[in-house]
Amino acid sequence: MNRLFVVTTVAGLILAAIAGCIGEEKSQEDTTDEEPGFLGGFSNTAVFAGDYRMEESSYVSGRVLQDGLYEMLPGEVVYLKSEQLDGTDIQIGIIKPNVPQGVKIPVIADAGPYFTPMPDNKVFQERIGRWAENFVPHGHAFALIPIRGSANSGGGSDLCGPQEAADLNQAVTWLGQQEWCNGNVGMIGKSYDGSTPWEVAATGNPHLKTIVPISGISDMFTLLFKNGTESRAPVVFHTLYYLYGFANNNPDNGRSAKNTAEGIADVSFPVGATMSVYSTLTGERDPLGYWAARNYRPDLEKNYKGSILLVHGLQDWNVDPHNAYPWINTLEDKGLAVKHMLGQWGHHHPDSMEIEGTEHMRWDWQEILLHWFDYWLKGNESVDLGPRAQVEDSSGRWRNEETWPPKDTASVTFYLTVDGKLSTDPSGDSGEASMSILGSSESPVFISEPIDNGLRFAGSPAINLTVTPQMSGGQITALLYSTADGSSMQRVGCGQVDLGFNGGEKRQLVIPGQEMQVTLMLQPLDVVIAPGSCLVLKFTQNGYEDHLNLAPLPVTLAIGGNCSRITLDTFERQDDVFFTPPE
Repeated sequence: MNRLFVVTTVAGLILAAIAGCIGEEKSQEDTTDEEPGFLGGFSNTAVFAGDYRMEESSYVSGRVLQDGLYEMLPGEVVYLKSEQLDGTDIQIGIIKPNVPQGVKIPVIADAGPYFTPMPDNKVFQERIGRWAENFVPHGHAFALIPIRGSANSGGGSDLCGPQEAADLNQAVTWLGQQEWCNGNVGMIGKSYDGSTPWEVAATGNPHLKTIVPISGISDMFTLLFKNGTESRAPVVFHTLYYLYGFANNNPDNGRSAKNTAEGIADVSFPVGATMSVYSTLTGERDPLGYWAARNYRPDLEKNYKGSILLVHGLQDWNVDPHNAYPWINTLEDKGLAVKHMLGQWGHHHPDSMEIEGTEHMRWDWQEILLHWFDYWLKGNESVDLGPRAQVEDSSGRWRNEETWPPKDTASVTFYLTVDGKLSTDPSGDSGEASMSILGSSESPVFISEPIDNGLRFAGSPAINLTVTPQMSGGQITALLYSTADGSSMQRVGCGQVDLGFNGGEKRQLVIPGQEMQVTLMLQPLDVVIAPGSCLVLKFTQNGYEDHLNLAPLPVTLAIGGNCSRITLDTFERQDDVFFTPPE
């Protein structure tokens, strides 16, 4: 969800895709008084076999294997009066299947800022086409819920704030209580739309049985800042969402004049922009609670009882994987049913044609979703959910896992030596290297010997460094590469830390000339180093992607012996866990 993503969204370049469908639907009793719980259902089925390609379709992404039984009814638009103090409009668009009278159906909802105002009940929109055409014929209603400040919902952009969450919680409750609904609601979406499911889940809404967050955010601060480093130009970030709210949703395209005026006058933007300036300058959460109100993790851990199908691209630099891991494992350890889908793609849906190289696409993604929604929203326990985790490693091979990161790992440590090596032997002379503030060409680089049998590792590697700041601060960026020939290199990991935030969110005193221990965590990854290849670890004062370095102050790195090292969680897998997705 970086500036490029928002700008392209504002420009209207939103790709959606798909059509298609699968078997007969049954009426389900209202189960809202029951906790969803984990019913079973996971298996070793890697791929639900079938032909996922469509010869004639305006959509170019995945599809379900079989057509559904029901036609889609014309869309309808309803307005709720927000229970917040402003009492503004909450717009909801609904597409339902034409089921027999008396058959109750669940609802799948997408909530976010990117919908158009839906004048004249024009609910069907390209960006939700893949889901409506796949799931509605199979007996699921599909709902669009524009957040406040977007489409024809009133108010202004609250940027994942408490007013927005309260509106969405109210909308989900309303959907679950309709006489045609079986009481069960699921939420799905990517990026911002992948963050709103976390907001409602944090309330413990009894109607919300499952969520499918795709590159979503459960704590806004962790998107914009990490280890004291600023990663998303937060002031610009707030500004773009504010501008999007009224510049692209106005009376010219169906938004009411009243709601347009509310969006322009809303005070959330200046407050958010001010708190962003504060945090950019300090690296800390604000003292007034703006960021705390957008951190849904404590309430999620306490309140949510539903299931989670978590999707993230391991090459996503818009919403880095650390926004999901390792925190999601906390919910898993609490007993929630969690399924992981992790591919070597960027900020995309698993079946998006925008993925860099279609060999990474999952054409069966819609079928996986249909199984998931039938199980959790219809209570159909006969449905096969497939494995708990599917992950694509850096070599492009997919495998099944019990969870992710794997738990059956063994630590392998490489030590930084004075002669520029990554060695598994901590002995040797001691020395130091300077972190360049001028460019990567003068940065310390360390390379391993060829790894004869190759290496497989996953999770968030820890780099433990002994450093001496020359001034009262500094930031360090680490880049991990694989190379087969010593010249061409593939980046497999990256991370950044501010010396003042070593191990926490509160700034610590950095004393010039005083040696200190620093832990730098790389972004979550799943990597294979080919036999005979080498690992390369480079340090710099520069940033990477949108991760800026606002404190390029000179730092000296201690090397040799046990001074500085990188630890990898390695593991092995037999061939029977690997599989080839549909092509």
